[in-house]
This record gives sequence, C-alpha cells and structure tokens, in this order.
Amino acid sequence: MNDSKKQGLTGLHRLSALLIACPLLWALPEALANHHEAEHAATAQVSQPVNAEIRRIDADNGKVTLRHEALTQFNMGAMTMVFRMEDPSLLKSFSVGDKVRFVPAKKNGQFVVQSMEKAD
Repeated sequence: MNDSKKQGLTGLHRLSALLIACPLLWALPEALANHHEAEHAATAQVSQPVNAEIRRIDADNGKVTLRHEALTQFNMGAMTMVFRMEDPSLLKSFSVGDKVRFVPAKKNGQFVVQSMEKAD
C-alpha cells in the first residue's frame, strides 16, 4: 500500500473516531449531572431510624461512635463507626452503653446523626 492510501485510511479512522466520540462528549455533562442528582436524591431521602449502642461520646468535637444495625438506605452492613452530630447538644442526654435509635444521613460526604433517642 502506498503512502497516500495509508494517509487516507488514517484520516478515515480519525474521522470515524471523531464521529463516535462527539455524541459521547455532548452526553457527558448530562450524565454527570444525572449522577449528581441521583446521589443527592439518595442522601435527601427520608432515613428510617436504626438501632444502635453508644460506644464512645466525643462531646468536644460533636461526635459519637455507634455500633449500629445495617444502614440499608446506604447499602452498609452493621458495624461500628463514628458519626458527627447535627445537634451536638443532644450528646448531653446520653452515656456510653445506652441503647438508642437514630436517624442517619449523609451530608457533604459525611455521615451524620440527624436525631437520636434512647431505645425502649
């Protein structure tokens, strides 16, 4: 094959690649926006109360460590983890070892406790 034919095929391949890529590039911003909306919707959904036990209280930093049941709305199994309190003053009502029910949420990429009360 001579050089002019090689150049022609290369140009054709470039044109084909460009024709395939352009619609994908136009769709990318919409796909990213849809992903962000879906993530926001997942965090905006009303969370169900979850049973837990208080393992540690860090009132100075507004954090609590909870051993909790599965957080199904976040596809997480049962585990022990640290949560930031939306209202740190709530921590005054609790002690390590208390059985509680809390409403988790995810805000700005962090898990928070929206509300918490002692379990019956």
